[in-house]
Amino acid sequence: MRRTSTQVTTEIATARQALAQGDVTAATQIIGSLLASNPDHSEVYFAQAMILMAQDLHSEALGSIEGALKFSPNNPDLLAWGALTCLTLAMGAKAEGFASRLVKLQPNNDRAIYLLSNSQSLQGRLEEALASIERALLLQPIEVDYISGKAQLLGRLHWSSQAIKWYRKSLRLRSSPQLAIELAQVLMEEGYVQEAIELLESVQNQMPSNDFPHHLLGQAYTEAQCFDIAKTYWHASTKSAVEPAKVLFDRANAEVFAGRLDVAEDILLSGIKQQPSAASLYQLLTSIRRMTAADSALIDAMELQLAKGDIQADELRDLSYALGKSYSDLGNFAGAMEHYDEANQMAYRLAPHCQKFDAAAWSKYTDDLIEYFDRGRIQQLSAKGLDSRSPIFILGMIRSGTTLTEQIISSHSEISAGGETTFWPDHRNDIFDPASKWFDVEAGKRGGKAFLNAQAGRAKGARYVTEKNPSNVTIASLIHCVLPKAKMLHIQRHPVDTLLSIWMTPIRTGLPFVYNRQHIVSAYRDYLRLVSHLADTLPPGVFATFQYEEITSKPAATIDAMFEHLGLPTEGACLHPERSKRTVRTPSSYQVRQPINTNSQSKWVQYEPWLAEFADLL
Repeated sequence: MRRTSTQVTTEIATARQALAQGDVTAATQIIGSLLASNPDHSEVYFAQAMILMAQDLHSEALGSIEGALKFSPNNPDLLAWGALTCLTLAMGAKAEGFASRLVKLQPNNDRAIYLLSNSQSLQGRLEEALASIERALLLQPIEVDYISGKAQLLGRLHWSSQAIKWYRKSLRLRSSPQLAIELAQVLMEEGYVQEAIELLESVQNQMPSNDFPHHLLGQAYTEAQCFDIAKTYWHASTKSAVEPAKVLFDRANAEVFAGRLDVAEDILLSGIKQQPSAASLYQLLTSIRRMTAADSALIDAMELQLAKGDIQADELRDLSYALGKSYSDLGNFAGAMEHYDEANQMAYRLAPHCQKFDAAAWSKYTDDLIEYFDRGRIQQLSAKGLDSRSPIFILGMIRSGTTLTEQIISSHSEISAGGETTFWPDHRNDIFDPASKWFDVEAGKRGGKAFLNAQAGRAKGARYVTEKNPSNVTIASLIHCVLPKAKMLHIQRHPVDTLLSIWMTPIRTGLPFVYNRQHIVSAYRDYLRLVSHLADTLPPGVFATFQYEEITSKPAATIDAMFEHLGLPTEGACLHPERSKRTVRTPSSYQVRQPINTNSQSKWVQYEPWLAEFADLL
């Protein structure tokens, strides 16, 4: 017999009370009886969904929510729960469908917009997710979930400097060991190792019981070169590791950053012996040693893994990079390029942001920079800049020799290595919009002061601190307008050697043009146009170009010229950068541990038959 609306409401309330008291059986029986008598009542389906969720039966609960929506398609609560349940089930597209309907019904519902952001994030559409969460923050500026969500998205987008700011804001509002761990990870990426250690130690007693916090502390103490302390954390991490190969990889990688290549090699060889299918271990091992005929067993093991044909895309990528490097070392350049091509194909497939690279938009941005920052405007804006001379910017296209240059420069007693940060790429949009021809002088001063404060923490008593993010070349004019007295060393390498090095290196950054030959060539042509403009418009006492080939062929004369540009005398240590004990967190961390040499010059000659699009730049 069909119940009246009043009866349905009463019985649903009874079922919910039973559920609250833990009597799932009674609640289920009441709702089952209601569904039999009132099969077209959305609230009954909704109540059933709540009971199923209480039992962690999320797929079944989603079915009940969809049943309810057939009879009440515009019910905001149902749409919200539909989105939440889909997010729990990692069904991003379906979650987005529910959230989009809810946002359309209630455009100013901040929670609905937050659900939309989460669904976009789950599908890897990070920039869209960030735009959505920023809409939610406009409606509720101090909602901690939105603030922490923005921090996490910025971190995933590799906008590390901004991510740090938002993580700190979130942690000021609400203590969270998990967010502290995430912040520590981003701090380490930006080179704030000591701060990461202090943060992790402060929440150690509240940390989750998995291996990752120990893992991260092991990395941090290794990079801080506190090796005995690090060993304790690595041991704890290894004991509880869900992915032992990842622990070994990160431990060896941290040792490479710290300059202990022999220790890293021992860890990797031991790991490969224990786990011969761990592709990432082969990739790192081949990147820190020259492979010879004596390594045939290792090469055969990698080929055997590839021949199985059932490996994951990331494993195929890592093995292909490793085999490419191995065959290159052995002089089998055709085989090397075949594997490098495969590695980039897999890396491209695994990087959605690279698949969205818009060469025309990239070129238009370069056009806008060149048009806006003419000589007159640079003179006008730089007259309002800050007075500091302490930063030294080392910039150029990636894989052009900027890490080696920083190693040389920071060997000087008056210069500290600041490493590679994302500060300026992360803050440029706050200062300058090329499309609207807008430059905010005051925002530039605020950004400049924040940058100088951050650098002061890396100075270690030195007068000057380097900043070597190669991508700063794109916004060198902007940086000069904010810090007009800061010197810039632009490092340029043979174009095709640069492009080949990009192709042969597992580059794990947010740069969108890597992994595709045409995109790399297009971005490089825009870089050349921009550099020509910088040379014409920036003061020669500020901006100077040095050739990588001359640094490695004529080190004494070229290093003297670099220090003459900086207004400092050359010191003997600068001719032996391999002796520096500092931690280096870039793909070149192995190469800069070697004496200055010409081994990487004119590599393109060996690969000339396989250059394809790269040959356009010969």
